[in-house]
Amino acid sequence: MRKSAWTGLLAVATLIAAAIVGFLLPSSASADDPYNGGKCASIAVSATVVNPGESITVTGKDFDPNQVVTLTLTPASNGTGVVKHYGPVNADSKGAFTLEIVMPLKSTGNQILASDGIQAGCPADPIQITIGGTQGGGSQPPAHTGVDIALMVGVAAILLAAGVLFTRSGMRRRATSHS
Repeated sequence: MRKSAWTGLLAVATLIAAAIVGFLLPSSASADDPYNGGKCASIAVSATVVNPGESITVTGKDFDPNQVVTLTLTPASNGTGVVKHYGPVNADSKGAFTLEIVMPLKSTGNQILASDGIQAGCPADPIQITIGGTQGGGSQPPAHTGVDIALMVGVAAILLAAGVLFTRSGMRRRATSHS
């Protein structure tokens, strides 16, 4: 193959790899996206798998300053129990709050914890909590919600290997054509 053919092949391989990475990576809006004018309110919990009657700590941030926030725990489609309201709690001057809540004794399965507070028209995302889970209570850390970096590292390694192969092939071809 001529050098221009290898260059074209490398360009096509790079575009295909970039397209694969673009399709495989999650594309969700983050709380810092500029379309919403800044940060959305958010809530976090100290544990996502708990037992009935167990306490967890709920923290909120980026709510409107001094806003009154109420939390609601609602059974999901595969959960049992009744709707439970917690609060109200007042966010501080920076829009943050902390509230300790107790899981209902008669609720089991997946429950959805949501807040009624918003920040500039952007509500906080709800959190799923499992009551009566088999993972041993509320000692688990909060759920991981980041990007899986392993896929990106794998694609980068493949692209680097392809670049090394193309470079070595080009050097060999040049060396044999000059002799």
